[in-house]
Amino acid sequence: MFEEHLQNTIALVQGNPVIGIGVAVVILALFYFRPKDMFKLLGFCLLLVVGFYLMTILFETVGSGSKQKDEMIHKTRNAIGE
Repeated sequence: MFEEHLQNTIALVQGNPVIGIGVAVVILALFYFRPKDMFKLLGFCLLLVVGFYLMTILFETVGSGSKQKDEMIHKTRNAIGE
């Protein structure tokens, strides 16, 4: 999911370098004029990304465990002849 968004963003910046430069200038200006607020925002965004990453790992683990359980139930039913 993140890889797809990153690839789309890179394609956008490569296709429209003026937009990329404009966004970079705005971000740098905000970091220069409002560094405290921007570092708070950066920390909050980092916290959101880490939380989302941990949630996806947890959901993948739960999903694979449920899948294995279902497979074992079907193997057991096949072994006893149901």
